[in-house]
Amino acid sequence: MNKALHLQLSDEELAQFEVDANEPERFGHVGTHMDCYMEVTRRKEYTTEAVVVDCRNGLPSNEYFHHLNTENKALVLYTGNTATNGYATKEFFMYDMKLDLESLHALLHNHPKFILIDSHGLGLFSQHKLFDLECEKNNCFLIMNLMLSGEEVLKVKQLRIEIDLDLESTGKPCRVFAE
Repeated sequence: MNKALHLQLSDEELAQFEVDANEPERFGHVGTHMDCYMEVTRRKEYTTEAVVVDCRNGLPSNEYFHHLNTENKALVLYTGNTATNGYATKEFFMYDMKLDLESLHALLHNHPKFILIDSHGLGLFSQHKLFDLECEKNNCFLIMNLMLSGEEVLKVKQLRIEIDLDLESTGKPCRVFAE
């Protein structure tokens, strides 16, 4: 399987989202992207094992994540937000997976290299930057706004992640493929 899991927006859609953002610091924070506030990844491409967690009916317990083998892997949180609510809609941004700082520490407990999510980020919109920074402090990078749908997503075991490190922004566009 070589399936694209990133949002595939047209150049016109990307340009419109950038204009709508109307803030220079938002450039690069559109579509599937990685936030890099303190540091960036060392490479433009990674192939990594993936662990997919079905969060469509809510976030599993913190204890669940403590026992999940994610060391140096990609932890994929499948919420269904993008597939259900569409990208960048009011409903998309209102989605709350009920993740707090304690839950984030549970996700980071076993040292994933990446956390990927099919939503606008972890936690509430007001928590995004705080949670991004906490991930970076733990040598983990958050990639958001994936397009996940269907039961086959639960079977993904490996990802190829391509990162645009050349963009002068704290948001680095990404392409993600299930392999």
